[in-house]
Amino acid sequence: EHLDALLHACERSHQPSRNTALVAVLAGSGLRAAELLSLTVSQGESLANGGPVLIVGKGSKRRLAVLSPAGQAALKGYLCWRAVGDPNAPLWLNAYVHPLTYGGLHWLLDELGKAAGISVTRKGGEVRPGMLAHVLRHTFASRLLNAGVNVKILQVALGHASPITTIATYCHSTPSQLQAAVASL
Repeated sequence: EHLDALLHACERSHQPSRNTALVAVLAGSGLRAAELLSLTVSQGESLANGGPVLIVGKGSKRRLAVLSPAGQAALKGYLCWRAVGDPNAPLWLNAYVHPLTYGGLHWLLDELGKAAGISVTRKGGEVRPGMLAHVLRHTFASRLLNAGVNVKILQVALGHASPITTIATYCHSTPSQLQAAVASL
């Protein structure tokens, strides 16, 4: 799976704790890139300890976000490495100890994706080496659906206004899934 390859690339990177936590939080929470970058240290500590945090997402919609156990462990590792001071300070820092920017996050994920040998399809159908933050959001959604999570719960987790958005984006079945469902009747 691309997530394992990406996490392995994080371990070989120059900031393995931060990079592993970034990928694990994106894949284990369903946060959008902007939502991830808006997290504060105190919100990161809450997520790392299994608590929910209030996210103000797309369209200023509010929702609670939680984090997978693997994401919690990775985030705890990053918090031990990161010098924690002001609890309201940005959680994610770049190599120069400044807040990580949207462009910086996308550059970093792209480089990690290339190191992992991953290619993604960009808008317009172009396939290029690299990784996108939104692909990790899709990974989160797909993993929840494959685990049998109700679409309504997935809608809330992703912050979609309508279940139709969630269904249209994430609910695709393969022929083998359809055969297995019909066989269970």
